[in-house]
Amino acid sequence: MSVSEDTKIKELLKSEVAKAVLEKHFPGFTTNPQLGMLKCFP
Repeated sequence: MSVSEDTKIKELLKSEVAKAVLEKHFPGFTTNPQLGMLKCFP
């Protein structure tokens, strides 16, 4: 998966590797209940 500053959060969450990186730097990010709202942003 190629990632850039234009990659949307919902695309990152489809990748297990990207999710692991998000969790490493932002613990609890992928399990936060407010994440559903964030997926709507471009």
